[in-house]
Amino acid sequence: MSYIGNKLVFTGSIKSGIDGTATGSTLIFTPTGNFTPQIITFELQSTTGFISVASASIGTNGSNYNNLLPISALTGIQVANNLLSFSLTSLISSITAGTGIFVNITTGAISTTYVLKVTITGIYN
Repeated sequence: MSYIGNKLVFTGSIKSGIDGTATGSTLIFTPTGNFTPQIITFELQSTTGFISVASASIGTNGSNYNNLLPISALTGIQVANNLLSFSLTSLISSITAGTGIFVNITTGAISTTYVLKVTITGIYN
């Protein structure tokens, strides 16, 4: 963690080992204070038998989990250590302390294994 002005900036790997072949949601982060996310990064940690990428969304809103990042194909993430970042440029409200942020794999990758890591960068308000 570091500071920009008087704002505490949080960066770092949030959740590793997400199975991108299986649909469903996984808790990736619960902020300890009011938090405004700014960048979400997906990294492919490992894959075998790759044919096609997964699609995913990120959010706090119940079973859809898509109010921060709508469903997005992870285009280009085909080999280990490939990264794909999304800047959150739309109007986003601060997330209240204790509210879980989830990744939702909406379409599983067609692959024997497809293991993801998600990183969130943002500012504590």
